[in-house]
Amino acid sequence: MPSVAGFVRNLCAHRPNRLLSAAIILHIFVCAAALVYEAAAYPNYHIFYGSDRLGEILAGTAAFASFGLIFLLRDFSFGYLISYHFYAMVGGFLWINCFTDLRYDYKIAGFSAVASGLAFVVPAMFVNIDIARPRLSSKLLSSALLYGMLLVAMATIAWAACYNLNFTTIQHANEVRMQGGVYLPSGVRYAVGVTSSSLLPFAFAGFFLRKQYVQAGFVILLLACFYPITLSKTAFFSPVWLLFVAALSSYFEARLVSVLILLIPMSIGLASTLFPVDPYLFWLLDHRLFVVPANALAIYNDFFAHHQPTYFCQINAVRAIFGCQYGELGPEFRDIYQQGNYNASLFATEGIASVGATLAPLPVLFCALMIALANAASRHLTKRFVLISGSVLPQLFLNVPFSVVMVSMGAGCLFLLWYVSPDHTCEPVRKSV
Repeated sequence: MPSVAGFVRNLCAHRPNRLLSAAIILHIFVCAAALVYEAAAYPNYHIFYGSDRLGEILAGTAAFASFGLIFLLRDFSFGYLISYHFYAMVGGFLWINCFTDLRYDYKIAGFSAVASGLAFVVPAMFVNIDIARPRLSSKLLSSALLYGMLLVAMATIAWAACYNLNFTTIQHANEVRMQGGVYLPSGVRYAVGVTSSSLLPFAFAGFFLRKQYVQAGFVILLLACFYPITLSKTAFFSPVWLLFVAALSSYFEARLVSVLILLIPMSIGLASTLFPVDPYLFWLLDHRLFVVPANALAIYNDFFAHHQPTYFCQINAVRAIFGCQYGELGPEFRDIYQQGNYNASLFATEGIASVGATLAPLPVLFCALMIALANAASRHLTKRFVLISGSVLPQLFLNVPFSVVMVSMGAGCLFLLWYVSPDHTCEPVRKSV
């Protein structure tokens, strides 16, 4: 009898579009249900669901679901992975836009969100950019690249641990950070961000697909070492997340995995609310993965409806040259809205905050073209390798400005690694007899 794993592979091979369509539609309704629960459980997030507008929201959900068909038209790329996450975020914001009590022009904000979504998704998924790249095919170079990253990671961990090392639970980590319990010099912060978000996921993908599972396990161990240094949720969950994505990619095509990595955790979080327990799973999965990035668009629309745009001065390089009338936006929003450090995606920061809601699609378009370059840089690599090595970045792009992810979190470094990587980087290593 065929195994369950074999049955799943055969099913996905013969009906990929049907499964992908079903997953997208199911995810849309899971998102809507999560927002209904969010309105009841977290009133301080300014979302107030009213059943009298059920018809309106169902019509809007159906319209947005139809736009999801665009994800059936293209093959997988890194732009596809990022675009689906932003698609979910924009859809969530359009729902919130109907029920928030924040004061801004809802029509302009809604049109801006849709235009920004199109300005990102179309270039990131459909623009083909041809770039010349070095023809490197040395297997020795591939191995040296991966093992070199392990050495860099160990050196970075030792360096950062000299400044900060805290062992606490994920529930108390935020309190420690808010009280200034995490200090790292700027150089160490950059090294930690680049290594944990880009270099080690790249190394894990390489070792995992080369079937060097001992080395891949060592990468997971190194990733776990970054949590007591940074006390960040990303560092805490990255090891599990990489294993989760790698496991899914063993059974499903990359496009379907792009949907499932949101659908499965959110479904688990939503299901947990049906039981009389502390809704921590919902807060951790649905609230953090989906609601917070979507609600950030409402927060930024509200703030910058009554304040001047930043004109990109929140970017450190621009701030150093021209100065800035604002401090760090995250802490400023924390004091006003009492919802924590409200950093947000490029739609909110490079878009709404920098130039206002009306012009927001323009910088979003520029960011999308950068993602199109990443697609070109990774075209010679397998889909699974790009999916796994880039799987930590989507949540960073949802919650952190584009410029920060590109530089401080090492997305630009990862794109460069894709560009120079030999084709053999993700091929299984054959043992000599």
